[in-house]
This record gives sequence, structure tokens and C-alpha cells, in this order.
Amino acid sequence: MKKFYVNIILSALLGLGVITQSLAQDIDFGRGDVLVKVPESYSASEAHPLIILLHGYTSSGRNQDSYFQVSELADDYGFLFA
Repeated sequence: MKKFYVNIILSALLGLGVITQSLAQDIDFGRGDVLVKVPESYSASEAHPLIILLHGYTSSGRNQDSYFQVSELADDYGFLFA
């Protein structure tokens, strides 16, 4: 069921067209917030890779991102990050 909601949200983000600035939004599926980062270079007319960073039970997505700094790389390399 969670996969369904993630697909709906990502589809909505992809349907926005050209985004002129970086977008980061927390989405809560009942288990906790999920950070979704859309790069500045995003365009709905082009395919962009999606990177999903998984973490262990005692960590969080924000902790992982602060360690690996993937959301900063999303703008540099043009990928979506969750």
C-alpha cells in the first residue's frame, strides 16, 4: 500500500512540468516523514533517475542524508532522491 502512495506522489511531482528551483518535501505515510528531493534541473519531459536511500531501524532518512549528503548531490547530478 505504501508503494502505491509513493507512486502517486512521485507521479504528481513528475506532472508538475519544469521546476525552477530545488524542491524538498517531507511526506508522512504513518510511519514517519519521507524526504523527497527534486533537483533544480528537473523537467517532466526528460527521464530522471530515482535514488532511494534505505536506513536501519535505529536511524532516519535525515541522519543518512546528513552523513552521505545525497540531497546536495541530487542538484549536482540531476536525480530524484527519497
